[in-house]
Amino acid sequence: MSEAEAEVDEGIAMMLAGHAKLAAAGLDSLPLPKMVALADGLQTLSCQLPTQFHRILARLQAEHTAKELGAKSWNEVLRIRWRLSVAEAGRRLADAAVLGPRRTLIGLPLAPALPATAAAQQQGLINGEHVEVIRKAMDKVPGFVDAATRTQFEVDLARTAIGVGPKELKDAAALTLFRAEHGAYPEKLDDLVPGVVEVLPVDLFNSKPFIFKRIDDGYLLYSAGDNGADDGGSNEIFNILQGRSLDQYEATAQPSPPPIPAGADDISIR
Repeated sequence: MSEAEAEVDEGIAMMLAGHAKLAAAGLDSLPLPKMVALADGLQTLSCQLPTQFHRILARLQAEHTAKELGAKSWNEVLRIRWRLSVAEAGRRLADAAVLGPRRTLIGLPLAPALPATAAAQQQGLINGEHVEVIRKAMDKVPGFVDAATRTQFEVDLARTAIGVGPKELKDAAALTLFRAEHGAYPEKLDDLVPGVVEVLPVDLFNSKPFIFKRIDDGYLLYSAGDNGADDGGSNEIFNILQGRSLDQYEATAQPSPPPIPAGADDISIR
């Protein structure tokens, strides 16, 4: 057995043993902070695990054929072996194609096609829904966009995904795609339909579209938050005023900003 095989066997054994130990542990006596921390840890792990599938699928497709595994296509391989739907098998293969490791024709290693997204997922900072939004958005980038701008777009999307949900991310991506095609952000979110998106995502807190405002340096996009009210993109708990942290205001020569409204809980993307 090679060293690599031994490391893989040990890694899987440790993961299975860790799960068995956790499954056998009692949860009834855990205080609230520990329960929440446990859930956070499991969420991080669930975000990270797909990266291993990406490595495996990339290697399998580069060095083998579906026929070797008794199937007509890789989609069929995944469907039969792991009992997946056609759509889920296709999603996993699409993710692996842009997030898995690559090699040149002479075997030299290449970074993933979407390196910032792959890195964020590797760290457990984004989930599969974020990945799907980013992948589909990158597929829509116009062909005339240069490589540097395209790369920065992906970096910005991955960075945005770390702090928001997939619906907010989808709107942010649509706004940037609109600017790439038209040279400026839209005046209102409705301008994105149907050219960039078929329908606008709705805010889960109030079942309405996210709030969008044009500002001098771009736009302010935010969710109404749990209180369902438009607090202007401000959040009292996180010291956010109109989409910007108070630290950003203090770092400029601008006059002192107004106080954050009491109870403000908007979730903003700037």
